[in-house]
Amino acid sequence: MPTAAITSGGAQGQTEGSVLKEQVVTYSVEGLTTALDSWPSQAMDSALVTNLPAPWDQLSAPAGAADPAKYTDLRLVRYSSRGTSGQHALVDCHYVNTTIEVVRGGTGIETIQTDLYPITVPGMQVAGEDIVVEWDGAGAGVGGENITVPVEQQKQPGVITATDIQSALVVTRIEADIAVDATGIFPGDVARNYVNKTNNDVWPAAGESAGTWLCEDVQFDPNGMDGVAWLMTYSFRWRPLGWDQEAVYVWRETGEPAPGLVQDMGRKTIRINGQTSFGSLGFRFAQP
Repeated sequence: MPTAAITSGGAQGQTEGSVLKEQVVTYSVEGLTTALDSWPSQAMDSALVTNLPAPWDQLSAPAGAADPAKYTDLRLVRYSSRGTSGQHALVDCHYVNTTIEVVRGGTGIETIQTDLYPITVPGMQVAGEDIVVEWDGAGAGVGGENITVPVEQQKQPGVITATDIQSALVVTRIEADIAVDATGIFPGDVARNYVNKTNNDVWPAAGESAGTWLCEDVQFDPNGMDGVAWLMTYSFRWRPLGWDQEAVYVWRETGEPAPGLVQDMGRKTIRINGQTSFGSLGFRFAQP
């Protein structure tokens, strides 16, 4: 079967500021034995056309380009074709910038119940210490006389409703399918590896401790790039107190936690989420 002749035609792109986001390069294909108008848009027939760029190929920078990386950041993710006659067609190679990460999010508050002081106030309270209410019964009776309160009941924990901050972070980017690039992904595996897990080290910046970021959701969409790449969306949520839960000893008489409990003596931290390295995702915004 004869090989079609290919010549490069025009190119058109889309920029945002100084960033080249998309580029379409059109090739003119002559000498076909079958019209292209029935070809699948994602799988070019190599028996008819050779030397077209392959899926996930980098875009070549034009000769003399002042910033070649501006072009080589783009990867080929889709083909489309327009048959103009039985032996001639135009093939559009669609490139997108796969280095772009769209990061969005926000911070709000949540309501929590706790028997520990949430913040430190000098001379008044220390964050993380028990809230203890103490009363010996003095002046409680009719006329202000004392009443008898058993010693073991004179101290009670104070349970309060407090507010704490939560931050949400959503990152969207394009990633190659492992079928076309050895460093690519199978999105189902990515979701299973990260969803419902917390960071096992400092991430994404200094001061944000292990166990404070939870991966809530991973979404993947072929977005017109079937078989070549995926539009991946990662959703994270941050709690400064972390995501571990705590079990405490409760007095049967009061239904409240006993005062003075410490870790492994009346208090026990329960980890309910697995942990993994979020740094392995390689997000550019999180790099030092």
